[in-house]
Amino acid sequence: NAVSSDVDTGLLTSGGERCVLELELPQIAGRFVARYSVEIRSTKKGLYFSFKLGGNQLSSTNGLYLFDGCESYPMPISHSYIVTLNGNETAEQRNLGLYLTPHATYPGGMAKPCIEYYQLPN
Repeated sequence: NAVSSDVDTGLLTSGGERCVLELELPQIAGRFVARYSVEIRSTKKGLYFSFKLGGNQLSSTNGLYLFDGCESYPMPISHSYIVTLNGNETAEQRNLGLYLTPHATYPGGMAKPCIEYYQLPN
């Protein structure tokens, strides 16, 4: 299952954390691969963003530092995580979300986000 969008946030410098895209996992017990892909932009060498399940950050970092020459250019990124559900989670706890947190020091943006998941065999 997957969800994608043609959204383009443009370069943002403020506004706090905002959800760019979200998808709800099914209410069944099991292990799932949860994955996002997105194009990112920044005018500096960093971008604050996160991928969360039920409001809990899945990534070990809160953003990404970019290499020289990547500023202002769309750069595709993708990451996958394995998550385990017990089948008793609420809809909010099963919600996968990709979040952007623009900052004056690190202006950033996202475009063409996609979130997908599939269940792993037992």
